[in-house]
Amino acid sequence: MIGEDDSLPKEVGMFPKVLVMGIDLPHYGSAGGILLHRLFRGWPLDSLLCLGPFLPSGTEALNCQFHPYEPPFERLAKTRFFRLVRLLRTLKVLPVGRLETHLPATFKPDVIVHVLSSLGYSEAAYDYSLRSGAPLVLIVHDDPEDFNTSYSSARHLIRERFRRIYRHASRRLCVSPELEDCLHERYGVSGEVMYPNRSEHTTHRSSQSSISLKVPGSLTLGYAGGLNYGYGPRLIELAPVLRESGATVRVYGGSLPVSTYSDVLVSRGRASTPELMWETLKEECDAVLLPYCYANHGHQALYRTHFPSKLPEYLALGMPLLIAGPDYATGVKWGLKNPNSCIVITARDGQSWTSELARLRDDSNLRVQLSSNAIQAGNRDFEPKAIRAFFQQALICAAAESKNNQLS
Repeated sequence: MIGEDDSLPKEVGMFPKVLVMGIDLPHYGSAGGILLHRLFRGWPLDSLLCLGPFLPSGTEALNCQFHPYEPPFERLAKTRFFRLVRLLRTLKVLPVGRLETHLPATFKPDVIVHVLSSLGYSEAAYDYSLRSGAPLVLIVHDDPEDFNTSYSSARHLIRERFRRIYRHASRRLCVSPELEDCLHERYGVSGEVMYPNRSEHTTHRSSQSSISLKVPGSLTLGYAGGLNYGYGPRLIELAPVLRESGATVRVYGGSLPVSTYSDVLVSRGRASTPELMWETLKEECDAVLLPYCYANHGHQALYRTHFPSKLPEYLALGMPLLIAGPDYATGVKWGLKNPNSCIVITARDGQSWTSELARLRDDSNLRVQLSSNAIQAGNRDFEPKAIRAFFQQALICAAAESKNNQLS
């Protein structure tokens, strides 16, 4: 278990008691858990309690209280009956879990934090907020309706349930401007943008390290993270283009199930910590790659609002960055607005790829310039201490406003 950190500025004020409830809890066992772990760094651990699934075995987590909780019939939601379960939830046929029975009698939260995701958990957080009077702070990484589909005839019911939860929240922290715009138009209330927070421990290499290639005459790209959401299929799709250009991609994290392109797509396995993975990637690669897939693999709706957490991490490494994909993807849109900090390819394949890969391979001055500019852009838009301070101040303000409203 990881202990307390005293890096939070003391002038932000008193720390309210926080209940973190949902599938995502502050631990290193999932992408959402890692982001929460970083956001709560420095928070007094006796003022923090987590309620949700059991921690994955051997997972490092904040050294606060963790109590198991699962909404009624949630296990059925993970079977082939998931559509029926979601429909019955929207119709209020299934009971809403009462969180009080899972909380210690001595812990009365001043604010509830919930990553909007599974409808069962979201309903329970909303219901407890109504009964207890504790304000609800939502973190929204994805369009909640896309991850809670039911029968097509029940789509309006799902929307109404999430509209009620979203409108009730005291603060709504959306992962991208595009997601905030989408939910504002859909649910009729505004939110705030809070980009995914990268590790505060990630260090950049010297931009001069980009002068020489790791393998003379050949460009070595690095890809880090999971291969879901179309990233894995897109890497396989790119393999012929990479081979033609004499480039390779080292994959850190997931394993590609295709051996045909093992000379181009090199699996480097998983590291024990994200920080160790980044250090290895900096040592072995010339540049980093963010490869969105195209419409043939789906994910169009996701790409329009979701913001890739690996983008802030990539920018912190002090390496050239190549972003590739359709122009509606949020990461591509960010790259197009910051052309001095990265190379962006919107073409699916063809001459754009071969020419840009050759330029990145042959132009050492370009690699150095991109490396330096990436650090500056990343610190401007994704500075992790600023994001953490914004989040923690949001909790403090939500609790204070709720108390003021109760007194008035």
